[in-house]
Formats: sequence, C-alpha cells, structure tokens
Amino acid sequence: MNLINGFFSLFYPTQCCCCKRYIKDFRYFYICEKCYNSIKNINQNVCKMCLKPLSSEYVDICIECRERKKTYFEYIKASVYYESPIKELIHIFKFGQKKSAVKILGKIILEKTGDEFFNDIDYITFVPLSKKTSDERKFNHAKVLACYIGKSKGIKVLDVIKKIKETQDQSNLKREERLKNLKDAFEIKKEKEKIIYGKKIIIVDDIYTTGSTINEIAKILFEKRAQKIFGLVVARAL
Repeated sequence: MNLINGFFSLFYPTQCCCCKRYIKDFRYFYICEKCYNSIKNINQNVCKMCLKPLSSEYVDICIECRERKKTYFEYIKASVYYESPIKELIHIFKFGQKKSAVKILGKIILEKTGDEFFNDIDYITFVPLSKKTSDERKFNHAKVLACYIGKSKGIKVLDVIKKIKETQDQSNLKREERLKNLKDAFEIKKEKEKIIYGKKIIIVDDIYTTGSTINEIAKILFEKRAQKIFGLVVARAL
C-alpha cells in the first residue's frame, strides 16, 4: 500500500486542501498527515443536545436549544468543530466534486462517534437536495456520507425525505431567516411512510449550525410516528 501511495504521490502530486503542501502519500486523501493530526475533538463543556460550547459548567443546555419552540430530535452527534482542516475538506467534498473525500470524512465520523451511538438504530437517512442543487453538484454529499456510514455499521439507508421547494443558501441567513427559509421545504415520500413507524432513525448531514434543517426533517419523521430521531454530522459550526 505504501508503494502504491508513493507511486501516485510521485506521478500525480496532490496539494493538501488546507496547508497547500504536497502530500507525500494518500493515507488521508486530500489532506496531509500534519493537518489530519491537527483536527481537534469536541470539547467536554458543551450543550448536551447540540454540542455548542457553554460558557458555564453549571448549565448543560445552550440558549438556542432552550429557546427553540420544539425540538424533534433527541440530540446531535458531531465529530469535530467546523474549522480547518475540516472546513476545507468538506468544501472540496461538497462543492469540488471530490466524492472520494467521503472515505476520510466517514472515517473521522466513525472514529470519533463511537459504536454505542449506533446501537438499536433501525435506519439512517439524510438531508435531501433539491433537483436543481443536485444537478449542479452531481451528487448529494449527505447521501454519500449516510451510505458510507450505513455500510460500515450494517444499517439500512432510507431515501425517505424529498425537498419540494427551492431555498436560499442557509449559510448566508440568520437563525430566524433559516426557519422561514425551510418552512414547507421537505416532505416524506408517501411510499415510505409506514416504514418509519416506531423506528429509531439517524439523520445525516455535513455541518450543524443552528439545527434548523435537521429539526425540520425530524419534525416530518416525528409526525409520521418515528420513535426517536438523532442527528449525525461531520462538524459542529462555532
């Protein structure tokens, strides 16, 4: 394997997507070993629902989670914070059509999440894209991640939610605007309604910011009598 990696490094040199140094081998695909080793784990003093860092050790839920009108998911699991080099890695995966980046992002998720989270889970699903966005990006990054995790854990992946409304880019919107932007944007596929009844389901996405997207999808699953819903993302935005 090292000989193969060395061959590709010599004849097909690739720059680390973060530090731009040339990668000596392809062990971590699009980032170098130094950048990979710089990835930080989620801190201990965080919100038990969304993993947002807390300013006090005497509280366990952040203001945003307390003020949310209704939370339809149990809690979110994130591997790391949304900062370098994860930020660059997600960007090339999501927008640079580097589909094989799922191998390192999926590896990070599985290593840092732990086996216990997947116990008793019936299905994994994912945040869908609109047809327009799907055509532009060529593939749904959240679906690719979900399939990687599902295959690794032996859990069936359900394509159960569809996006029925074009929405603005969530990253450019404030919290209140995100909620309005996603209103009535998703619906469950009718032929899948009975499948999720009484089931425990994980929703996969790349980044958790305010939780608006995952909560909106969890709401739909909850209304169709899913028993418990969890969120799983690569990174938690700060």
